[in-house]
Amino acid sequence: MPTDLFSDPLLLITPIIGLVLLVWGRRLFWLLVGCAGFLLASQLCNEYLAAQATWIRIAISITAGLVGIILALMIQRLAFAIAGYYAGVTCGLLVLAHYGNPADERVFTIIGGLLGALLAMLLMDHVIILLACLIGANAILDLFTLTPLIHTISFIVLVVAGFIFQFRQLQPKSKE
Repeated sequence: MPTDLFSDPLLLITPIIGLVLLVWGRRLFWLLVGCAGFLLASQLCNEYLAAQATWIRIAISITAGLVGIILALMIQRLAFAIAGYYAGVTCGLLVLAHYGNPADERVFTIIGGLLGALLAMLLMDHVIILLACLIGANAILDLFTLTPLIHTISFIVLVVAGFIFQFRQLQPKSKE
């Protein structure tokens, strides 16, 4: 990573994106996916396309972010349900392998898949919050040169603080 922050605008944008994700990642899920795409692309561009002009690296990063936003808006819930279904089928087959009768394979896969899809849908908000906090904390700390211990402690503190903040936003407001 270049040491002169003002020579590369991507280095200035990254911690700002990290803070937004840490605080509002779940509420702005589409932005989470877009920012994750942007951050990943900018990191890869800085690593593999460092010799290219800055505007090319920024354009590639923005394009990756926009593709992520479009996909997130189109298939967010469906993607989580499908992933949960596949995970549930896998778990159902594992249970079947250890405890079931091979003749019951369809029952185990259907029940496992449905339970997996339901669980994914129920826990979706919590998983999105955790992912947003992990990406956000990493983006913020990427700007600093810290010892491994201080980096790890700071990372954990940021993730926990971001998770608590966003989790509280999920809770219904009580009328007083």
